[in-house]
Amino acid sequence: MSRGFALSAGELARVVVAVRDGRPVFVEDVAQVTDGPEPDPAVVLTASKEQPGFEQAATVVVAKRPGTNASALSHAVLAKLDTLRGRLIPASVEATVTRDYGETAAEKSNELIEHLLIATLSPGEHVITLTATDSDGNTAVATIRLSAGHRLFLPTVSRGH
Repeated sequence: MSRGFALSAGELARVVVAVRDGRPVFVEDVAQVTDGPEPDPAVVLTASKEQPGFEQAATVVVAKRPGTNASALSHAVLAKLDTLRGRLIPASVEATVTRDYGETAAEKSNELIEHLLIATLSPGEHVITLTATDSDGNTAVATIRLSAGHRLFLPTVSRGH
């Protein structure tokens, strides 16, 4: 073994996994160990409407921690990507966001605020604060201050031809 890693099936077979009645139990006592081919590397392909066929790609997944604002994290990751372009990431490498839950969360929050405004505003000054909590316990707060004027309803006249 080299630095704690088995380099062959024979070395792995002789690794002690337990001790029973003062005697070592080896991997080969509880499993069949054979040398085999390396697993095929994962292949990621991408396609687009603009270009026929597939191209090789790499995928990166960023997961947020509980308590983290998904929208802020999304913007921070994209900003970091921009700072690395041309240095660590070659300028010729194309980066495409395929799924952005931070953007989706912001859109849903803004849509809810819009519907609340449409449904409930009367003339005057209004301060609306929306607090949203997701299933991870993350909380975000958005506040908007606005002034609604008096609505003026004018009669509509229709003329028949």
